[in-house]
Amino acid sequence: MESSPAAPSLELLLHQSREPLPAKSLQTALSLKTKQWKALLADAVAKGIAKAWPKGRYWHISPNEAIAASIPLLISVLQQSDAPLTEAELASRMDLPAPEGKPVLKAALAANNIVKWPKSRYWHMTETQAVRRHLLDALQSASLPANRLEQATPAYSTPKATAKVLKEMLTAGAVVLAYTLPPADLSLQLLDAVKQLQVAPGVPVPVRDLRARVAAPKPDFDRAALALADRQQVYLTTHDHGWALPAAEQDILIHDGGNKLYVAVTLRD
Repeated sequence: MESSPAAPSLELLLHQSREPLPAKSLQTALSLKTKQWKALLADAVAKGIAKAWPKGRYWHISPNEAIAASIPLLISVLQQSDAPLTEAELASRMDLPAPEGKPVLKAALAANNIVKWPKSRYWHMTETQAVRRHLLDALQSASLPANRLEQATPAYSTPKATAKVLKEMLTAGAVVLAYTLPPADLSLQLLDAVKQLQVAPGVPVPVRDLRARVAAPKPDFDRAALALADRQQVYLTTHDHGWALPAAEQDILIHDGGNKLYVAVTLRD
């Protein structure tokens, strides 16, 4: 004759559960009468086997222990995320019921383990830190003009925040404006070439003619021309349909690093 399987213990039920369990559910699972159940529960609580939770629930760890155990996971999830997360997104990624996630967030914020963002989002770094990292990553492969960086606003931030951080980085010397990188005399060479090539005062000089006169790598040439325009020494004429031209012809034009291609340079009075 086969013996019936042993009834589960209260301790086993609590350890196997992913969340606190109502007292009534535990009593039913253990098939105990009310008097027996009350005696067993009181003994388990006294020995620390069962720990009380709000709304008449019990688990093998206390609410504070559960919060402390979840904070490292919360931090890990945020560090692996490419953008701030909402409470619902965090609860989903941590595989926690939403109500249990709120006290974890509260404790992590109090301990300065995480940062609260606008629109009830959370991340492991501040907006300034995140934008700074984004801008530095964008500059790893090549130098870019300021307007290109300001346009490269990360999805989790705003153009205003990006512009503010970029200004702070420029002031601190963490980055330099791309158009200040060419040799100082290249802009002077370009200015002299415009003066020599213009057929009359105020007449634009085609960029093609300037490139033939001033030999320089395209990135340096373009940045030097942009620097002259920024100093209000020349006007740059935008090509109406530059992006429709073949790539070889586009390369002849001056590119601002954003959406504009310039076809001619005019000396200013």
